[in-house]
Formats: sequence, C-alpha cells, structure tokens
Amino acid sequence: AIRNCIIGKGRSYKGTVSITKSGIKCQPWSSMIPHEHSFLPSSYRGKDLQENYCRNPRGEEGGPWCFTSNPEVRYEVCDIPQCSEVECIIGKGRSYKGTVSITKSGIKCQPWSSMIPHEHSFLPSSYRGKDLQENYCRNPRGEEGGPWCFTSNPEVRYEVCDIPQCSEVEHHHHHH
Repeated sequence: AIRNCIIGKGRSYKGTVSITKSGIKCQPWSSMIPHEHSFLPSSYRGKDLQENYCRNPRGEEGGPWCFTSNPEVRYEVCDIPQCSEVECIIGKGRSYKGTVSITKSGIKCQPWSSMIPHEHSFLPSSYRGKDLQENYCRNPRGEEGGPWCFTSNPEVRYEVCDIPQCSEVEHHHHHH
C-alpha cells in the first residue's frame, strides 16, 4: 500500500501527490520545461523520481517538493501530512502507533497494563517495540481484522477498532 503521508522528511515517500503547497502542478522530473535541472531519474536511482510526483531525493528539510509548471516559480514544497498525524493503518495495522482507543462498537479500551476487567498476557514488557501504551488499539501479532483492544466492558473481552486503511485516506486539497 502506498502511504499518503510522510515519515520524517519524507525521503522514502512514494505517493502520488503532484501539486505544490500553493496549488501549482508539478513539472515532470524527466522534463526540462519550464525549468532545467539535474534531478534526473537516472541520476537518482531508487529515489522513485516518477511522473511529476513530489519527492525528497536528498532528504532535505521541508519534505517532498517538485519543480513547478509555473515558469515564475522554480520549485516548491508539497503539503503532505506526517504519518504520525494521520489516523490510518497500513495492511493489518501491525505498525499502527496512533491514539484511537475506542472499539468498533464504541466501547472504551482497557489499558494494556491493566488486568481489569479482563486478565490477559499482552503485557507491554512481553511485547517490546509493539507500543502497547495506554489503551490504544494495537495489533501486536499482526492478526486479520486489524488493531484491537481488550474492552472496558466486562461482557466483551476484546473487539477490533474501526481505523481506515491509509490507502483510502486521500488528502484532497481544493484550490478555488
């Protein structure tokens, strides 16, 4: 799945946003019109300089950018949110580190470090690196169904949380 968000400076961003922050269409990397440049796809192998997608081949501050189709503006950064600010999962959500803490049916999650109302073996200490913090929905074992949690309802042991797939979270910037 392609993330429509960036991690850090977006050096590994492979998404398809192709409009700058102020709404100018990006110039294709393989083109020298209207701006001549040295960022050729062949010189930056593995940096995915495809089409006219925003990229950050050198990992510069400011995040992904592009040369613009406006002769007056050589280049500009693109407005792509940080993944940490986007509440969505990739695949089964094994790497999800967001803060959703309510199940699909609306029950508040039980904290991972608590044994009330449900006793369990998913201790933060046993699942290091899985970020079993607070009562946030998580999927430490990468199971089908996505992030879940034990619930605060004694009648319902656990339930999945309703967090959309990142591929479905499109960031549409409307410029009128």
